[in-house]
Amino acid sequence: MKLFLLYTLLFSGTLRAAAQYDNVWVFGDSAGIDFNSNPPKPIKTNINTKEGCASISNEKGQLLFYSDGTTIWDSNHTPMPNGKDLTGRWVNITYSTSQATMIVPIPGKTKKYYVFSLACLESGKLGSLYYCIVDMALNQGKGDVLPDMKSKKLATDLEEAMTAVPGNECNIWLITSSNSQIKSYNIDLDGIDTTPTLSSKIANNNGNGIGCIDISPDRRRLALAQEGSSLTLYDFDVATGKASNGLILDAGPYYGVSFSPDNSKLYATRGRVLQYDLGLVNAQSIIESKVDIGGGAYSIRRAIDGYIYVTSGTFLSVIHHPNLQGASCKYVYNGFNLDKGSTIFGLPNPSTTFAYSREYSSIIDTVDCVDSFLLSGRNTGGSNYKWEDGTEGLNRYIYKSGIYSLNYHVWNGSSCQEHIEEFHVTLYNIPKHYTTTTFSGRCQADTFTMTASNTNLNHYLWEDNITTGKTRKINMTGLYWLSYRNDSVCEHYVDSFLVSYPLKDYSVSFLADTLVCENDVITFTNTSDPHFNSFSWHWGNGDSSVRVAPEYRYREAGSYTVTLTGTIDGFCPDTAIQTIVVDAPTPVAFTLAPDSICAGQAITLHHVMKGPTLSSLHWDFGDGNTLSSRQEMLQHAYTLSGARALTLKAVFRACPESIFTDSVFVSDLPRVYLGADTSFCLFAAPIYIKNTAPNPQEPVHYLWSTGDTTETISIKYPGTYSLQVRSGLLSCSTTEAVNITKNCYLDIPNAFTPNDDGINDFFFPRQLLSDDISRFRMQIHNRWGQILFESNALNGRGWDGRFHGQIQPQGVYIYSIEVERKNHSAEAYQGNVTLIR
Repeated sequence: MKLFLLYTLLFSGTLRAAAQYDNVWVFGDSAGIDFNSNPPKPIKTNINTKEGCASISNEKGQLLFYSDGTTIWDSNHTPMPNGKDLTGRWVNITYSTSQATMIVPIPGKTKKYYVFSLACLESGKLGSLYYCIVDMALNQGKGDVLPDMKSKKLATDLEEAMTAVPGNECNIWLITSSNSQIKSYNIDLDGIDTTPTLSSKIANNNGNGIGCIDISPDRRRLALAQEGSSLTLYDFDVATGKASNGLILDAGPYYGVSFSPDNSKLYATRGRVLQYDLGLVNAQSIIESKVDIGGGAYSIRRAIDGYIYVTSGTFLSVIHHPNLQGASCKYVYNGFNLDKGSTIFGLPNPSTTFAYSREYSSIIDTVDCVDSFLLSGRNTGGSNYKWEDGTEGLNRYIYKSGIYSLNYHVWNGSSCQEHIEEFHVTLYNIPKHYTTTTFSGRCQADTFTMTASNTNLNHYLWEDNITTGKTRKINMTGLYWLSYRNDSVCEHYVDSFLVSYPLKDYSVSFLADTLVCENDVITFTNTSDPHFNSFSWHWGNGDSSVRVAPEYRYREAGSYTVTLTGTIDGFCPDTAIQTIVVDAPTPVAFTLAPDSICAGQAITLHHVMKGPTLSSLHWDFGDGNTLSSRQEMLQHAYTLSGARALTLKAVFRACPESIFTDSVFVSDLPRVYLGADTSFCLFAAPIYIKNTAPNPQEPVHYLWSTGDTTETISIKYPGTYSLQVRSGLLSCSTTEAVNITKNCYLDIPNAFTPNDDGINDFFFPRQLLSDDISRFRMQIHNRWGQILFESNALNGRGWDGRFHGQIQPQGVYIYSIEVERKNHSAEAYQGNVTLIR
């Protein structure tokens, strides 16, 4: 094989070294800094913005253009002809966005740039993100916005934070933030991917989207400052655009944020500048490392001179040694005077770039004595490998002469190089010698040995490119070939082996009941392939048969493995296996107790059947009630008297069902009726109660709640009286009660209203059956025991709520009443009455 490098050409692209790209800052009200001199010097510009802005320089550090997100000015500080109203809203909606705009060179495009514009909270369009494209080839090299690529909306519902960082595959990540997510948009040679990579935030903004975002110089960390939330730190994966492992450093409000040049410190602003040491071993140590290094701070940014600058009004404060800890960082308030402008809050967003070049190379290959050739890209550390036919990957086999090209990209950490390699390949094939051998098998148990027709050569390789050697065993249908050669004379041999078997691998099989009862006859149906002509059955208990479709009866319960083996003319054996489960008949038995009960009582039933052979149990209690239950113990109550037959039917999974019967006798309950509840007057003649219901069963026994055992009792006092009646041999019992009350009493009110309206003006018992009263006395006391009223008159009006003519106050009073009835019985009443005014 001969290989010649034809040529290599290197073309410089649009993305240049970052050192000069950020050499001129434009910000605030007419302010700017030129870092091309040492020390940097202030310059005058035409920008006038409250917060976010961006500017970009060429590879020599000369200013190209700058923007506040609404207007773009060229290097002469003149608005580009089509560079106004970038969002298409006809008003400035970016004038107060924390990071209002971002300038991103378009990968692979000469002199073209994306300019992103983000609306502020005050505009009412918070979260709207637009972009346009600037072409520096227009307007006599001063640049202009492409008319058809202006006011393009990319996203909504975003916060005011926005930055960008180079990726690992010649791409750039545009990073934004919403209330609950960090969103990374991928920008590569194919344009902007409008579907962002999403990462969850650990702290929401609580409706305030003001704040800034920054990526560490090594691209491994992301910091987010939010006025409405907190200062948070994340790990950042530049390969995927994902943020993870969030850590809340401090509660808000925070505004600006910037990493130190060596990635070891984080600076954030909240009216003052706070420093965190990121080199500590754990999260808590980082949180506790917070140091206040100075005041008068809003926006904060790293610069290419190694300093960090902080906005403080008409001047900037400066951190001279940002990599050092605490006061050693040398924070100088009013360290840079903006004598040609001023700033309120914002500094320009950092420029995001990397070097980009394109390399063409052409290779001529002449290859002898091969049928195929492996082409490989010269750089194995690249990405996006793609051949001219769409094939992807670093390597590719070719089988004929031709021109082939491979395109890929190589990223070295700071630059992106596009490689286009062109291969001019001429293949001179080896003379080939062919042989063909045919094998035919009866079944796939047959194995053939394929052997090379010439065993004296070298480089034996079979068609799978894995198997080597002069011989190979095979038992599958197919076309197999063996390639080998004689290097000394450039000859190539190819042996083909055509192996065929039946279209399918024949198999034996059978059908049979797999669950039977003892002594059941099982019929085995042979469903084997018709090619089988010899069979052997084994029943799993030592018995066997050679019949094609036999019957068999198992005499004992158990589990048996049935095996059927078949052969084709004594060859190609195959076996089928099936398990037969044999159940034994199970007798039914249960117990009941007691077997004689009174109506309303329950019996207890207990069955003794267990095991997997039982499917279900069905009870019939002989009184119209049935139950299906496998409970070992259950109860049933009877309400109807007489002899009741019980039946238990057991259903088994394979054996016939069994039935067992028994009976229970239910005795009637005696009858009791004492009549309706009644009443009488005290000291009147007694009343008599008795059971008036007939009871045919003998003997009958009575037991009253008074202790009497007679059929009838006399009642002299009110109360509840019950009778229990027992009868029959089981002494079944029934109990009933009757309530006896008195109906001669004093009706005493519990309140009265002495307001002279003629209604309820006096307190006095309302007497029922008053002719029964022979003597009466009533007293009224206040709560101190003083007698306010006293009367013996049976027909008096009662107490009018006065004492000695004075109206008594509303409240509760105590009464005591004594009466004597004509039968000389005395009664006393005492209680409370409420006087209501």
